[in-house]
Amino acid sequence: MELTINLREGRKIYRTDNGGLLVTTVHKNGLLTEEHYAYEKIRKETEYYKQTYIAYLIIAGIILFFGLAAVSDQKDNEIEHLPWNVYLIIGGLVGGLLLGFWLHRRNIFILKTTSGKFIHFPIVNNEHEILAFVNYTISTRNEFLKLKYGVPNEFLSYDVQYSNFSLLLREGAMTSDEFKTNIKKLSETFRQTLPGQTFTDFSIN
Repeated sequence: MELTINLREGRKIYRTDNGGLLVTTVHKNGLLTEEHYAYEKIRKETEYYKQTYIAYLIIAGIILFFGLAAVSDQKDNEIEHLPWNVYLIIGGLVGGLLLGFWLHRRNIFILKTTSGKFIHFPIVNNEHEILAFVNYTISTRNEFLKLKYGVPNEFLSYDVQYSNFSLLLREGAMTSDEFKTNIKKLSETFRQTLPGQTFTDFSIN
C-alpha cells in the first residue's frame, strides 16, 4: 500500500514492504531521502501533534528585545528620539514573524517507534487517507510479527520466547487467549515456570 502527501517543500511517499515501512521524501530540488522502519520497531501508539517553528518566536523576541532596549536607552540618556519609521520597521518585523509562526503551524499525525523516533504524517485535508494507511500498516505489522515471533519454537530459549509473546500481547498483535495458549505450550515443552524478567525488544536469539 502507498500513501503520497504533497507539501510546499516537496512530497512524502509512504510504502509498506515485506519488512516494514519505507518513507521517501522528494525535495523541491529533486533530491531524495529515505528512511526505513522495520515492523519490529513500529509501535501501535499514535497521536496528533501540532508542529510549530519556534525559530519565528526566537527571532521576533530578539528584535523586540533590542527595540525596547533602544527605546529605554534614549529615554534614560535623553538622546535624540528614534525616527518614527524605525518603530514601524521593528513592529512590522515582529508582527510578520508572529504571523509566520501562526500560518506555518502544521497538524501532524504521529506513529511511534520503539527507538523513541516519530514517523510524521502531515495532515493536508487527508486525515482519512492517513488513518486508513496507518491502520493498514499496523495490521500488516501484526501479521508479520505474529508469523515471525508468535509461534513456539523449541530451538529458542524459553525466556526469549516468553518476552516475544509478551511484546506481541502488549502491541495488540496477539490476543490474551493466544498468549495463554502459547505460554502453556512453552511450559510443556521446557517444563519451566515464568521467567524472572522479560526483554523490551524482540529477539530471535
